[in-house]
Amino acid sequence: DRFISPWSALDEFQVLEDHDAPGSDLLVSWPSQAAFNTWTNDPAQMAWLCRLDTDCVGFNSNGYLKTSTKNAVETQGCTLYVKKSV
Repeated sequence: DRFISPWSALDEFQVLEDHDAPGSDLLVSWPSQAAFNTWTNDPAQMAWLCRLDTDCVGFNSNGYLKTSTKNAVETQGCTLYVKKSV
């Protein structure tokens, strides 16, 4: 199949409920280094976006792509998705 369902992309991620990786945001503005989120926080769309960027190792339910998840901490109400291959 040439087309892959965005929902199948979620199979490649471990889901950590009530966790986040503070900092380590992939999208930052220059020169302020302020982090910003993507246009979506839909898990399937976020998984698809993360798969497209080799620097992305995960994302959270607030729409932030992550370059690292090693500093994951318990964060009530946030879900962290981590690439299983990392």
